[in-house]
Amino acid sequence: MLNKIFYNYLFFISIAILEVLYINSIYIVVLTIPQLHIYNSISKNQLKII
Repeated sequence: MLNKIFYNYLFFISIAILEVLYINSIYIVVLTIPQLHIYNSISKNQLKII
């Protein structure tokens, strides 16, 4: 009985960790894509100047 409770506990913890990682990865992608666009526009402007 205790074994089953323990495995359920581990299962919920692993799901919680996966959710956090998933949300963090989305957050990182959302943050990095605009920065990449900004970087591309800056590099294009520098090429125009040269």
